Amino acid sequence: MTEEQIALALRAVACKGWRWMPGMYFGEPIGSEVVMRRRVDAYKEAPPIGAIPILDDPATLGCLLALVREAHRDPMASATRGKYTPDMVYVDLYHVNENGPCRGVAGFGATEAEALVHALENAR
Repeated sequence: MTEEQIALALRAVACKGWRWMPGMYFGEPIGSEVVMRRRVDAYKEAPPIGAIPILDDPATLGCLLALVREAHRDPMASATRGKYTPDMVYVDLYHVNENGPCRGVAGFGATEAEALVHALENAR
């Protein structure tokens, strides 16, 4: 993992809406290396203190999207590349108010992981 990926993972675990979910892939950072990679098991204790999510793992990204949906109370939230600009990923929220369906952007980033972490940081 790069230093930027480690920093992003640390931002994720610092979020109010963060929690470890079964199936997430995690590792323990030691300097610029991440060691002891393994999956969160539903029947065992949580990852050790200081563990970080491996955000390029598909299952971990799916869990992160679930956390964003939960934090924003929006089961339809989704991440899409190029919706507004071709080089960015946006996390769109959908909700209905007295005027009908509305959309909003909860987060954005150069990667899906970055956009999802940004959206989790922006949750109330």
